[in-house]
Amino acid sequence: MKKLVLSLTMLLATGLSGFASDFSVIYGDSVRIGFKILSTEDLTVSIAGIRFTSTSSQQNKHLVVPESVTYNNREYSVTDYDLLDENSAVRSITLTKAINMGNVQTNGNLKVFLPDLETWLNTNCSNITNIELYVNGELVTDLVIPEGITSIKQRQFKGYGSIKSVTIPNSVKTISANAFENCTALTTVTMAANSVETIDREAFKGCSNLTSVTLSNKLQTIPYGCFWNCTSLQEVKMGASVTIIDEHAFHQCESLKKINFPASLVKIGRYAFSYCKAIEEVTIPDFVESIGNGAFSGCSSINSLSVGNSVQTIGEAAFSNATSLQTLTIGSAVTSIGSSAFRNCSLLQSLTIPNSVAVISLSAFELCSNLKFVTFGSGVKRIGSKAFSNCKKITSITCLGEEPANIGSEDSFAGVVYLNATVNIPEGTIDAYRATSWVQFSSISEGTPVVTEYSVSVTAGKGGTVAIGKQSVKNGKMTVKCPEGDDVVLTITPGEGYRLVSVKVNGNDVTEDVDDGTYTLEALDGDTGITVSFELTEPERADVNEDGQVDSADVVAIYNRIIYGKGNEE
Repeated sequence: MKKLVLSLTMLLATGLSGFASDFSVIYGDSVRIGFKILSTEDLTVSIAGIRFTSTSSQQNKHLVVPESVTYNNREYSVTDYDLLDENSAVRSITLTKAINMGNVQTNGNLKVFLPDLETWLNTNCSNITNIELYVNGELVTDLVIPEGITSIKQRQFKGYGSIKSVTIPNSVKTISANAFENCTALTTVTMAANSVETIDREAFKGCSNLTSVTLSNKLQTIPYGCFWNCTSLQEVKMGASVTIIDEHAFHQCESLKKINFPASLVKIGRYAFSYCKAIEEVTIPDFVESIGNGAFSGCSSINSLSVGNSVQTIGEAAFSNATSLQTLTIGSAVTSIGSSAFRNCSLLQSLTIPNSVAVISLSAFELCSNLKFVTFGSGVKRIGSKAFSNCKKITSITCLGEEPANIGSEDSFAGVVYLNATVNIPEGTIDAYRATSWVQFSSISEGTPVVTEYSVSVTAGKGGTVAIGKQSVKNGKMTVKCPEGDDVVLTITPGEGYRLVSVKVNGNDVTEDVDDGTYTLEALDGDTGITVSFELTEPERADVNEDGQVDSADVVAIYNRIIYGKGNEE
């Protein structure tokens, strides 16, 4: 970088003219800058004071930061801009090299003029917000981070009101806290596949016009508040390595309609998706072990929820106020359902608690006002106070456990349920149930209703895999037993070089209903046959003459067969 050549006149020494500085210099007739010596060995100084000396400069308040300054016949490099009390006087600055501006705070917008983006990306500016960047005189709106940059510093672009898109190359491995917070014009963020490995908290919080994000395949944790209040966010493409979605990561992303969780996901943190009011369907992958408190609370548009078969804990209020929820499948590893976990899921009509669940906590299903049918698995030991309070429409309760669950106080169920619902219990257990609080129910009947199961036969053609839960088939046939009334979800994965051609259910083509590789057979009501077909996206190359190679000789062999009816002869 060229040395900045400036006309300067040395003024008074230490502390004079109101500067808390070691010396000051007038640059031309526009500005006097006070400098503080940082090191006499390294010959470094910081800017410690500014005075605009002409009428025009006082109006423009533009500061050109010098690269170096001479004092007592020694040349010092300007490495820091450490002005705290007078920075509001600066409206714009020109930087010709990266410096430390970590202590500078701005009031209102600050225009920064740069020779290139690297200068700003290597500048420490953690307290500067609401900036506008100009590179070679042009306002930066589409931010392309240069290859070679390895990290984006804390608050580096916080409050940048003009940035519309961000493209991040493979060299960037870290995005620090609040790096793009409140970039309200930002609409898209694209990370190269092998780029970012770490994002710190609240990196994109408050980017209210952000609509689309593509995350790196190397990213393992989406951190606390990463996309908090990104109210326009509609699509998030998560990389294949994400294991943790941390607390408040997508809190109040009100436009987010669908989430495709990677199979690598292990944990969904507290309030991770709370008040994402547009989400309609949630499928928790089988490798997820815990769903934190309030993780999906206030997601009022969720109509279908499937909790994977590795989830052990559903946290407090995890799905509370999911007022559109109609279909709920709870995985076979869940041991506890937290307080208010499904409170006010007012459209839910049928509920099956798996055998693995031991505890249903306080108010877990309170205000599920349309709930009619409830089945408690054999492992349920305790049903907490108000667990089914105000669920007044329950007419049928099935208990699979021979040992009665403790229902404690009389308010575990709505009062009318004790009068109107029929409790079905296993044969030979009626005395045990009547010896407990279950005696409050007017109707207890031995003999658990028969659960009807139907066969779902799936035939997968060559070139792809079809899965139902953990069972899958490739180039063959499988049959899975599923309960009557269940929604059966098929995951369809074409192999490399193949694409999906058709999906037929009992001979009827339903291909257009396949959404992002899944097809849902709703409310199973009989034995069903499903056929899935694939085809090559490119013609298959064949070793026609069987010489161990696929080359031009095979073309000759095909020609001979067509024209002369010959085999592999020349």
